[in-house]
Amino acid sequence: MQHWLWALCMATVVASCNESPTQKTPMTQGFAPSSEQLAQLRGEVLAQLKPFAGRAEYAVTDPDIVDPCIADRLRGLGDRMPTASERADFVRNAVISVENALRQPDGLARVAKRIAERYEHPAITRDGDQVTIDVGIVAGKLHIAGGQIEVFDTDSIDMGQWSTPEVVRFLKMGITRFPGAQTYTAHIEIPRRATAPEWSYVYDRGEDRIRVYGRSQPGVVYVTGRLGGDVGAVKSLRMTELRQEKADPPPSWR
Repeated sequence: MQHWLWALCMATVVASCNESPTQKTPMTQGFAPSSEQLAQLRGEVLAQLKPFAGRAEYAVTDPDIVDPCIADRLRGLGDRMPTASERADFVRNAVISVENALRQPDGLARVAKRIAERYEHPAITRDGDQVTIDVGIVAGKLHIAGGQIEVFDTDSIDMGQWSTPEVVRFLKMGITRFPGAQTYTAHIEIPRRATAPEWSYVYDRGEDRIRVYGRSQPGVVYVTGRLGGDVGAVKSLRMTELRQEKADPPPSWR
């Protein structure tokens, strides 16, 4: 009997020592957020969410991606709105949750869809005699490599560069849109660790050549022969098959 009482006393002491102050502190009470409050939280999260490659046209704002991330963070608060002192951390953590969701297969597919839509509808603008065809990022499937999102599995990349048929296709778009200009520049971004991140392909009617600039190679330009007034006459725009020259001032990068 005495042995049983001693064991009971010891168990009581251990439990008392292991009890932490946080266990005694009740969770902050509050009301469940209204639809208006949830919409405000969504707006704050989206305002801090950086779109892929820093381009607004690739932003994924789908409620079925964003809202579950916010709801999950609210559950951590007992399904109440964050207090004023908690709000900044709450929004920051919700942004991280959305970013993580966008790195999953479904999220990557949504970003890839926006890239493809932008690619097929380039921004074609004219400034004097200069026409710019900005296609954004090359279209293709996305995956994670080395912690970064990369484009892969696409016929639009050839040996790490934009494929020649695609360059010709977009240069012709610019020529068709503004047939009276002198110079046509097609810009492309290729998010891959093993390739240059940005390329510019410049066709000048006076020179009748295409000049190829890679952002990772300042001071160097790769030049075709004369094309007889037809950009479609070019056989290959691989830099290994072009003449290398010292570059004049390269085109401005985004």
